[in-house]
Amino acid sequence: VRNDHNSQYGNFTTGSLGYAMDITDQWRANLSANTAFRAPTFTELYYPGFANPNLAPEHARNLEFGLSYRHDAGSLGLTAYYNHIKDLIVSQAPTYIPQNVDTAVIKGITLTASQQLARHTVVTASLDLLSPYNTTDDERLPFTAQRVLRLGGTHQMGELAVTADWYLTSNRQDGANT
Repeated sequence: VRNDHNSQYGNFTTGSLGYAMDITDQWRANLSANTAFRAPTFTELYYPGFANPNLAPEHARNLEFGLSYRHDAGSLGLTAYYNHIKDLIVSQAPTYIPQNVDTAVIKGITLTASQQLARHTVVTASLDLLSPYNTTDDERLPFTAQRVLRLGGTHQMGELAVTADWYLTSNRQDGANT
């Protein structure tokens, strides 16, 4: 549980509750729920020509369920989530001035994998499939991809680690549905 006092917006109490259980030595399940608060940034409120001093802070309720499998040289994971956000702050074309979305829902799943290939080399992958919508007008949220594939690798050389990541995303709308 946490309480934030914001001089402009007042007090906000948020909290999180989670539980994880090892089903076997390799399998683990987890469940969590939380609330969130985000005040607009100084830039979102006051940047000349691109700000909105009338923004309200965001409030969110989130649920998450996960299942993971671990073995000696890697892991697999599945996470499902549901986020309900009131007054989400977004910037949209053509002005890109931030504004509040009355209510938004972001729900989806994330699949993850990691595998150690050699003593000092690990490869990772994840796939995010999500549904990011403004529930007031049933429009997709701007600048949010519905599918994201991430592939990466890390090679450790003593104190130095070399990492490479590759991201592939589906299209993102700019708020003008283009």
